[in-house]
Amino acid sequence: MGTKYVFPILLHDELTPNQIENRKTKVLKNYNKDLKTIAELA
Repeated sequence: MGTKYVFPILLHDELTPNQIENRKTKVLKNYNKDLKTIAELA
């Protein structure tokens, strides 16, 4: 599926604004955790 986003985390059109915020928060937390691990390894 093609998308204009680099990280397509919001592909469901039926999400409520609250669900969108929750999804963004959860994904951002995971990305930051993974980036911290990469920084420690570097």
